Amino acid sequence: MKWNIPPRIKVYEALGAIADNRIQITGNEAQVVSSSGNKTYEVMYNPQEQAITSNDNGSYWQGYLGYPGIAFLMKKGILKYDQDIAQLFKGIKWKHINTNFKDDYEK
Repeated sequence: MKWNIPPRIKVYEALGAIADNRIQITGNEAQVVSSSGNKTYEVMYNPQEQAITSNDNGSYWQGYLGYPGIAFLMKKGILKYDQDIAQLFKGIKWKHINTNFKDDYEK
């Protein structure tokens, strides 16, 4: 199964998770704490098969790789990112924003 392209905001959320140091990687697995701090997502990566799984809502229900998986791939160096740009997303409470806009990511 291939992932659909995630909404652009999920890349920003991943950068925020990195900037906030909310991702803990052990080998090819990670735990990513939500911006509100009340959830922890599990990410597993198989480099031989280039396969990744995550139990966040986007990955589990929507068919696109959610921000925990994107953050993992960035931290592992599989996806490139700019650390200075990541810092621009530090401290943002994404759950609050997404709820206020009823998950309309374009808004």
